[in-house]
Amino acid sequence: MQSEFEIVDVPVVNLLDGIYLSDGPAAPEDTEILLLTFFFQHFPTPETFRAFEKLDFDLGNALAVLEKQFIFHRHFRGTSNLSFSQIVGTEIEYALFNHRSAYDLLHGLVIVLMRVHRLGSKTIPDSFRRLAEKSPEERERYGFPKPLAEFYQRRAERFMLYRDLRDAVGHHGDSVRAIYCLDEGFGLGPNCRIARKLKEAKIWQSLSPNQQDIGSCLAFLALLTSDIFDALSDFTEALAASFSTLPTPTAEGFHIFRRTLFYKHQQNLNSYIERPWDSMTQNVPCA
Repeated sequence: MQSEFEIVDVPVVNLLDGIYLSDGPAAPEDTEILLLTFFFQHFPTPETFRAFEKLDFDLGNALAVLEKQFIFHRHFRGTSNLSFSQIVGTEIEYALFNHRSAYDLLHGLVIVLMRVHRLGSKTIPDSFRRLAEKSPEERERYGFPKPLAEFYQRRAERFMLYRDLRDAVGHHGDSVRAIYCLDEGFGLGPNCRIARKLKEAKIWQSLSPNQQDIGSCLAFLALLTSDIFDALSDFTEALAASFSTLPTPTAEGFHIFRRTLFYKHQQNLNSYIERPWDSMTQNVPCA
């Protein structure tokens, strides 16, 4: 252990997974975390960075779920082992819980930011759902600037859909068991609760159902993951638009980047949604 007054010489090694500050990406696959760059440049407080660290775990877990789809399919394809149904089903259940957790942690960032900088006078509800259900006027009464209040309005409909699916699993005893192991990937049966809800919301076609109306599990998981990353980008833009004048940048020209073992899945999210069956057979796990 070193005290805060000691300088330690740490040898430089290649970063495998993590976040770093730089004037440019160290590798082509590294992506900028625009929200952290915004915080670093204009509101660099320990509280907001600690709050984001929790959210970052959920972002990584969402990508890890996609990685496991390829690992599991490679393992189960062409075998008579029927345990894939429960294994893949529990992955979908976990992804729904992780999606809800990511939204609540993003909302937690708002609470921390407003508390640290004294931007609101009322106690803000502690979950994304509770605030998303309120009217724009009610959100503004909590001290939310209009762009940030509108962010909740934009994300509410899709969030509530996935929340209903999560609640069916977490509170009403539903399980995801209608899973098929096809040569081109894992499929979701057309008559299960998730399929019915997605059909009602006009989203089922986004799972590229085949001739038997079996939807792609990879596409569904990619939709969940993409929604989390889209919400993060949407939130960053809304936050930046909430200030007419920003504090002087801490170190202009520097940005915060992320390197992840699963970067390939983040880059391929659109392909997983648009061409899920081809994606499963043409790609291999990162590990």
